[in-house]
Amino acid sequence: MESDLLSLGKTLLEKLCIEIENRCVGSKGNLDAVNIVHSFFCEYDFESMIKTFDCIEWHDSGSILEIDGKKVEVFTGPFSPSTDIVAKTVFISSLEELRTKDIKDRIVILKDEIVREQVMPKNFVFYNPDHHKEIYSILENSGVKAVVAITTRDPETAGGVYPFPLFEDGDFEIPSVYMSDIEGNKFPQSTGFTVHLKIDSLCVPSKGGNIIAGKGDNKKKRLLLCAHIDSKYNSPGAIDNATGVITLMLIAFLLKNFNPEICLEIVIFNGEDYYSAPGEMLYLKENTGKLEDIIAVINIDGAGYKEGKTSFSFYDLEGELKKKLEEDLLKYGLVPGKQWYQSDHSIFIQQGVPAAAITSDYFLNRINTITHTPGDNAGIVDIGKVVDIAKALVDFIKGI
Repeated sequence: MESDLLSLGKTLLEKLCIEIENRCVGSKGNLDAVNIVHSFFCEYDFESMIKTFDCIEWHDSGSILEIDGKKVEVFTGPFSPSTDIVAKTVFISSLEELRTKDIKDRIVILKDEIVREQVMPKNFVFYNPDHHKEIYSILENSGVKAVVAITTRDPETAGGVYPFPLFEDGDFEIPSVYMSDIEGNKFPQSTGFTVHLKIDSLCVPSKGGNIIAGKGDNKKKRLLLCAHIDSKYNSPGAIDNATGVITLMLIAFLLKNFNPEICLEIVIFNGEDYYSAPGEMLYLKENTGKLEDIIAVINIDGAGYKEGKTSFSFYDLEGELKKKLEEDLLKYGLVPGKQWYQSDHSIFIQQGVPAAAITSDYFLNRINTITHTPGDNAGIVDIGKVVDIAKALVDFIKGI
């Protein structure tokens, strides 16, 4: 059985991260991945359905920024509209400068303090600080022509990407690009110089979908296991988060002939790494008034990294349920880890639902130089760790 699980896990990893090159929301690869996983759950006797939502598929054909005919390397801001303009520039280093400087008809170059962290999408409901809202408000009411952001790293929000896109928001209609601090040093030191900015990108209406798979009739006592299937642009998304999805598929494989006394619900969220979190929003809408039926949520994200241990953390999970889950996880070599909130379990914590999260021990440090990049590929996965998570959770499910 162990060899069967390892072989199946490797096959699924190859399908999701090698045969499918792109699982970003709205793409053909994302749809293909959803259909593969949905069919798998059906094959192993789970009732499975795909819940669709509207989204945007973004196509980037590149951007050009020129100063006196010399090109400076820039990257298109995700979901940015196209543009082809020549305009004078103004440097903005802080929110206070943004409040006070005249930026009408200018290309604004944001740097230093104001670009320390990625700005949350304007309509993102789960976390949206006031100073981020103010940045949007000022820019959208200023008459600015475009935005250039000089960024470095923001591992907590943007993963391992360098430089990181300051804006990643399909509801933000001002053209934007971003660039590294190294390239930013090529700008003249004084403000007011003229640049040519051309952005060639396209946003196309598309569809995405969550997968909801279930087994067991007791809808008033639901155990929810979840992971997200989407990946970032230009990333195979092996650790983030094909391994989470594969863990849940292995659990389905192991439970084909098992009928739980509770309702086991497996949710494959789509859009955790997408600006509007459409999968999470859809699930919460469809479960209004039903969340109290969930006895616990177990979220898997960032698991299976080849180095370090697999770790777990608890969030308001108490009593015998916590004790049993901890015993089963420890039995398979998982270790207690730090609490973290940058994944699907956080939406349940905010609603008062007890939760647990399973990830790699390195998730909050070294692995954040890998996620959201091409380096997050099948080669960094230890499929044996994924199998161990699946076996531990199967023991837990059978024991409650």
